[in-house]
Order: sequence, then C-alpha cells, then structure tokens
Amino acid sequence: MKEKIAKIKQKLELIKIKNIRIKFVKLVNISIASALFIRISFIHQVYADDYVAYMHKEEVKSIVKKAQTRGSIYDRNGKELVTNTPVPSIVYRHDAKRSVDQMYDIAFNLAELIEVDTTKLSSGDLKDMYQRLNTEVDRDDITEEDLKSLLDRERQAQVIFNKMSEARYGGENTLKFDAGDVEIARVIERVDKLSGVDVVTQATREYPDDLGHYDIVGRVSKGDSNFPADDFSRYMAAGYSVNDRIGLSSIERQYEDLLRGHKSLYEINSKGVINELYEGVQGADLTLTIDTDFSNHIDDILEYHMRNAKNNRPGAKYLREAYVVAVNPGTGEILSLNGKILDSDGKFTDHSLGTLHNSFTMGSVVKGATLLTGYEHGVTNFGDTVHDQPMIFADGSKKASWMPLGVVNDIGALRYSSNVYFMQQAIKMGGGVYIPEANLNINLDVISDYRASFAQYGLGSHTGIDLPGEEMGLRNQDRSIAKLLDFVIGQSDTYTTLQLAQYIATLANGGNRYALQLLKEAAISVSEDEKILIYSFEPNLLNQINLPSEAFERTQEGFRQVLQYSSGTGYSQFKNSKYSPAGKTGTAEEFVRDAEGNLMYDSYGKLIKVNHITFVGYAPHHNPEIAIAVVFPQANLPKEKNPIALEVGNDVINKYFELQKSKTS
Repeated sequence: MKEKIAKIKQKLELIKIKNIRIKFVKLVNISIASALFIRISFIHQVYADDYVAYMHKEEVKSIVKKAQTRGSIYDRNGKELVTNTPVPSIVYRHDAKRSVDQMYDIAFNLAELIEVDTTKLSSGDLKDMYQRLNTEVDRDDITEEDLKSLLDRERQAQVIFNKMSEARYGGENTLKFDAGDVEIARVIERVDKLSGVDVVTQATREYPDDLGHYDIVGRVSKGDSNFPADDFSRYMAAGYSVNDRIGLSSIERQYEDLLRGHKSLYEINSKGVINELYEGVQGADLTLTIDTDFSNHIDDILEYHMRNAKNNRPGAKYLREAYVVAVNPGTGEILSLNGKILDSDGKFTDHSLGTLHNSFTMGSVVKGATLLTGYEHGVTNFGDTVHDQPMIFADGSKKASWMPLGVVNDIGALRYSSNVYFMQQAIKMGGGVYIPEANLNINLDVISDYRASFAQYGLGSHTGIDLPGEEMGLRNQDRSIAKLLDFVIGQSDTYTTLQLAQYIATLANGGNRYALQLLKEAAISVSEDEKILIYSFEPNLLNQINLPSEAFERTQEGFRQVLQYSSGTGYSQFKNSKYSPAGKTGTAEEFVRDAEGNLMYDSYGKLIKVNHITFVGYAPHHNPEIAIAVVFPQANLPKEKNPIALEVGNDVINKYFELQKSKTS
C-alpha cells in the first residue's frame, strides 16, 4: 500500500514539473509575441517615414544636378570684362550599378568618336590598359616596351575611363569640353548605345576687354581639366562635381562662392518621371572698382616710357619691370592695378599681380611716414631744424643727403629730400646724440617702434585687399646703427607697390587707413531689366592714426612743395600741372638681379649697383580724388639720370583727370 502511494506521489510530482515547464514555455511565447508586437508598432510609428523613403529610393533611378551659369564680371562703369559663351560638351553620369567592364566598353566606343589628350596618362594608367588587354600578364612583368605598344585608341580609352571613374565624385564628369561639331554628331548618333553619356551645353569664359585676360581677374578650371586637387575634399563637401568650373586664381577664386551659383537638383525614377528637388540660382555678377579705360591708358603709359628708357637712356640697361597702383584715398577703392614685364625680345606681358606679390626697397618716398613717426614719439616738433651736411662717424664711415642742403626744417626736409634730417631724428629717437666722428650709443630696439608706426600706414602690413596671396615684404634682420639709419630713408625693409599706395592714400586723407578693395557690387540677375543686389561696397576702415591734424597738414605741405616749388625734387615734371598735385620722389640703391632673382656680377667679379626709382602722389592736394604709387625696379645705373617714375606719375594723374572731365562733359 505504501509503495502504491509513493508511485502516485511520484507521478503527481512529474505532472507538476511538466506543468511548470509548459507554463514557462507559454510565458516565453507570450513574451516573444509581445516583444514582436511592440517592435512592429514601434517601427510603424517611428521608422515608417524612413522605410517609405528607402522604398522610394529604390524606385529612383538617378539624381541629376544641373549647373547654373557662372556670374559675369564688369568694371566700375559697367564694361564687360568676363562673360560666358555656351559650348557643346560630352559628359558622363555615374551609375553605381554600371560595372567596370561596361565602363571600359563605353570608353572604347567613345575613343572611336572623340579625341582626348593622352599626354597626362601615368605609367600606372598605361599598365591598367595593358593588363586589361592582356589578362594573362602579371602587372609586375609589364615592361616599358609593352606600354609603348599600346595604340592611340587604347590610350584614349584609358583617359576616357579615368574621367568616367572620377564621375563618382559629384555624379558627373566632362569627357570632352567644347567638343567639335563632328564629335558631337558622332556621339548623338550613337548616344542610345553609350549608357550614361550625354551631350550638354556648358559655358566657357570669354574676355571682351584685354583687362579680362590679366592675372588680377584670374582663371577658372575647364570642364575636363584643372580641377584644384589640392582642396578636393572641401569642394566635394560643398556639392561640386569634378567637371564644375571653379575659380583658380585672383578674383575668380576670391569670389568663387558668389560667382559659382547653386545647382538645380532633380530626381528621375525608374519610370522616367522627373521631379525637381531644388531650383538652382545662377551665379552673381560682380562689378569691380577698376576703371578699365583708365587702366588701359596706364598700360600704354608704362609701355611707352619703358620702351623709351630702354632705347634712349643707357642707365636703364637693367630695367625690365614696372608697377602702378591707383586708389581712391577717401574710400580704399582700387582704380587700377598695373604691372608690366619687358623681356629681352622687346615684348610686354602683364604682371599686375606683381603689385601685391613683389616687394622692393622704395627709397625716400617713405619719408612722410618717418616724419610722422617723429611727431608721434615726440622727437620731432613742428618746425624743428637740422643742419644738413655729411655725417661722419667714429669708424670713418659717412652718411649724407644727395647734396649738402644747409639748414632745413621738417617741411623742407621733405621738399629737398634730406637724408640727414631723418637720420638725426632716428638717432634722437634711439636715445643718442650725433657728434661728428664720435661713437654713437643707440637703443636699436627703436627700429621696432618705427616698424609699428609704418604699419599704421600700410607699410609692411596687410592692406586688406580682396585677393589671395598678398605678400608682406621683407624685414632686414641686420641690427646695426647703419641699418637703422638706412631704414628711415627707405633703404632697408622691402614693401609692395600696393602697400606704398595704401601709405600715400592714408597720408593724403589725414590718417584713415582704408582696406584696399576690388569688389564694388554683386548682384543676381532675375531678368534682363531686374537685378537683386546682394553686396554693395562700403569703405572698410582698418585703423585711424591718432595724431594732431597739424602733423598731417605739415607733412602734406611738404609733399605739395616737392611737386609745386621750384626747389622740390619733383617740380621738373609737375610744374605745369593743373590739378594741384602733392607727392614724393624716391631712389633706393640696390644690386642688379636677373629675371630669376640671382645677383649679377661685372667682369671683375663685383656686384653691379643699380637704383630703384619710385614715386607716390595724390591730387588735388587739398581734397584728393586719386592717390598713386609708381615703382620702377632697376631703372637706372648710379650717376645716370632717369626721371621715369616722375614722368609716369605725371602722365597717370593727368590722364585720370582728363577721363573724369570727359565723363562729365
């Protein structure tokens, strides 16, 4: 009986365990079902739009970007400098589903229809093609002779394939920009068999005026070359394709974001239905501060005087370049940037960017800044005089003006261009006292004070010009009393012509240093008669120089006397001027350099001495409309006369007022 009861309990225990297991399984099943239900509900509520978009994406065949017309560029008077002309081009649109083999088939077919440049194919590119044609050959075994055996059609196919491969960046690439009529006809005839290939209209830059060709305007990449690889990632992130026209230099590069416009964006689904996702905006048209007529006349003036000097002045033996910058001193607008290089064959080329890239010692033209620095630091008072005679130092060395000038005051020091006056100012500023043939004790750190003061006028500092690549000039690292004395008369540090122009403009207007700017206006055309203005020029004041007005008035009077007094160093050229000019002449002693910048030696192995000739000026002196800087490096040999900078300065200022008069008459 006990055994029977025990067996019954054992069965009940097994049933109990089985029931627990069943309940557990049921619980698990219920939990799984609940989790699935919750997850499905969550997906439906939260991710429904994403999955619908994904399904829609599968229906979309391609996304197409349509480039907008690049903006044109005009001068301040509305004259066309850069415009666009439509040209037919052959493009390829990327499709991730298209295999490499299919792409090569298309490339070989196109190689029969169009001509492309193969000169830039690398050795690796040629090996790619050879291995495609000879699959059994190991890449490492391919020889130079093997590569030479490739036919021109095969090389062209590789070029085309490379361009097709690049289309994955931005979705499209140009295979042939500005294709010929025959090439276009061939492609159109077979376009249905060339998957992804299309014939489109693209734009090329045209230059109605010679100034448009100059390097201050800049260049753009072509539709099938020149994409700026050094900044590739940034352009891709900004939505560019590798066949887009991109500003490579100067204005075209500086204002790329305005000129480029924004593309229209379309999607094409598998049924061929086109849906516009974004309506593009064409590039903005730019109006520059440059006056084309004035600038072209300056070019003519430079070429005439350079050729005349080379033909008639033996001292101009090493003259080969010249620069002029003209600005509005009351606003900082650049009216003209001119640079010319004369080669050994007598041909001129534009080098307007040399006005901001090339720097030189400028000579006495900087003495206005020197005088104002003396006023600023209290070492020169209004009317202070110095007896100008050769200075002799303890070691027997000498420093002197171009001739003994006798007693001169601050204004006379500018009119006569005294070196001694400003050298003695520097000695005083350095805590020293000049005594003939005695040792000088000077704190040479004073040169930093001079440089800081000069920078307020633009000498040795950024001018704020809206162009890339401005150079600052070079600071002479020689720390000596002799070099300090050279510094204050413009014989030490180097400056650009652009900096010189900002300096004279700042002096002319009484101490307001404005950024030098080229962009006057930017506008988007919405119709032939309507534009939306998106930028308008405003003067950009960089700094104001805190000096009494009399300090500037005395300096300006000195500059006026330079050109209007018979004893002034610039009177010979400006004595008949009708526009009340003011200015300063300059001569800097240097050594001859060749076109590559290498020092040249005479037959005795000695360095050849030469002078840079410079001029700064403005007019009218009482209410200036124009300020100019003129620089002629290596213009004449020592002891030879060559007033070329004065001649050009006079002609430029006269031409400016002549043109202004013609516009108002």
